[in-house]
Amino acid sequence: AVRAVQGSEADQWKGYGNAPAAKAPTSSGFSFNKSAVPIASSAAPVKFGFGNTTTTATTSSTSAPSGFSFTPKAAAPKVPDADAPPPKPKAEYGKPNFFTGCYLDMDNFWELEVDARANLFNLDKGFLNANRDTLQARIRKWYEHAGGFYRIPVQYVPIKDRDEYYARVIIKDTERTFFDPLHREKLAEFLHSMYHEFGSYGQAMSYLAGICLLGLTEEETASVLRKVVKEYIPGHWASEAVGFATNAWTWEAILQETHKDVAEHFNKMNFWPDTYLQKIMSGLCIHVLPFAQLFEFLDNFMEQGFPYLVKFCLGIIERFRTELLRIDSAVQMNELFSIMRLDASTVEVSDLKNILKNANRINVDDQLKRIDNIRSEAYDKKVGPRMNRAPKVEAFEPCTHCEVKKPTWYSDTHGVTCTDCKATLADAKDWEKW
Repeated sequence: AVRAVQGSEADQWKGYGNAPAAKAPTSSGFSFNKSAVPIASSAAPVKFGFGNTTTTATTSSTSAPSGFSFTPKAAAPKVPDADAPPPKPKAEYGKPNFFTGCYLDMDNFWELEVDARANLFNLDKGFLNANRDTLQARIRKWYEHAGGFYRIPVQYVPIKDRDEYYARVIIKDTERTFFDPLHREKLAEFLHSMYHEFGSYGQAMSYLAGICLLGLTEEETASVLRKVVKEYIPGHWASEAVGFATNAWTWEAILQETHKDVAEHFNKMNFWPDTYLQKIMSGLCIHVLPFAQLFEFLDNFMEQGFPYLVKFCLGIIERFRTELLRIDSAVQMNELFSIMRLDASTVEVSDLKNILKNANRINVDDQLKRIDNIRSEAYDKKVGPRMNRAPKVEAFEPCTHCEVKKPTWYSDTHGVTCTDCKATLADAKDWEKW
């Protein structure tokens, strides 16, 4: 199953830079220059750390909004692809069919989802109950950080055909987010509408929207998503995540300046940033950090944007520098992944607290002043060449256990799983075909 979907090449960047006619915000996480950036056609997912791939698609290029400073490359000829997702359907706007306020204003939401521990709250660990009285005020600050520029009404696109490709992906994600059908339907219609606005969709959007909607209305949540999608991590939630790959290699270039020994060690190990930073830079640590640490992470991210992701990832390096340098064989590669992905099997809560505490103390002001040049060079040296030589591929989220094979099964306990790994997991009884 493709975990991120997008529309046609012409409308891929709709919502990424074609903002409503209004006074533009004066500040986003850092300065960006408007320029052109190669992006994908709708039939062109390419592997950039999002998982393994099978042969199926191609690439092309077009102009992009602010956020990246690249020289456009010549477009490769389009090759028809029978296995590619269908084109984005035409939006049929209408009135919302569900309550558009926050979830906490809905009867029995807390009991049905939080107390019952819906999938979104697997790492809650009592945080929500302990902070119930202050939760909405805390989430509202994220909306305030989004600023007035993005405070525009949601154009609703009700789901009329539940079997349509993109609607089906979104509905499936909401089933893995909440228990109650009404809560799922509310989220699905909202996400379907935002997908049509942005022209792309990724599962992380479902997770982030679900958390925001605890304390915000759908219109307020849309403002937060627009800020994240258009300014903080543009291009991260698209099937060919050029934005993510470029930002991952931008971080690696900064690592070369701040911790050259670790950067060179990673290069020696062929340990590439777009294979281990996805859950942090695109998934925003949801389903990675326990909620107490997740909310601290999101508080900082919503205020600072991409620069905070840079500092947070450098904080991981500072906390585990000795351990990372000690790993020097291919047999130990899983240990590198486990640390950099903050797997609970390796990283303790005390480690997470240390990383969060030190992240805001890390000074990358000099690098942020040069971020456009650093990003442009990262694209030209790392991402662009790989796009030009990439075979036709179909992107998929790998099995959560082996992180290699294409998943064919799903359970609430183990997530998406390949057939071979499923055979070793006898404790789950709720398997369904993926």
